[in-house]
Amino acid sequence: MSISLLAFIVVYSAVFGVGYSYMIRLIRKGPQDDDPETSGTPARPLSAAVEPFPAEEHR
Repeated sequence: MSISLLAFIVVYSAVFGVGYSYMIRLIRKGPQDDDPETSGTPARPLSAAVEPFPAEEHR
């Protein structure tokens, strides 16, 4: 029984350690700006719209 408990502790520590280190890396990196500055004419006309179209009202 002590071998299975030791194996559980080792695996749990490894998984928890990897997850913890991944979260720390994400926190240090910080939020990323996913909105690249675009210039020129877009290939799709609707992708240039700044404001979304209003939803149609049901009749």
